[in-house]
Amino acid sequence: MAQRKPVALLATGLAEMPAGDTIPIPAYGASGVVAACKLWIGEASTTSTGAWSVDLSQAGFTAVPKILASALSADTTIANSAVAITTGRTLVAASGFVNLPNTIAIGGMPEKRAGAGLTVSVLAIGP
Repeated sequence: MAQRKPVALLATGLAEMPAGDTIPIPAYGASGVVAACKLWIGEASTTSTGAWSVDLSQAGFTAVPKILASALSADTTIANSAVAITTGRTLVAASGFVNLPNTIAIGGMPEKRAGAGLTVSVLAIGP
């Protein structure tokens, strides 16, 4: 794999990096620098039940990564209030579902799941 300098990342952006390229990005935790930290970036589409999943096997995580998922939509009402929830994560996969806002937020309201075609941006971070 080719290794790029951080300046190249700023010039081209993550979306334009060829698959397999790597760049050194230091990661920090409460105790300082986190050794051998990896970042997986990708997207998934929701199914008719609002479910999403991604394959993380290419990252080669050695411990179950932390998952950050965000629902994306051209409809700003949905994009600003939809919640992507992670329900499963392993060394090689992550999954969850997207909830949409209810119009009346009174206790006991049922969940309202997204339908098919909503994009979920996913970041997986781990060793």
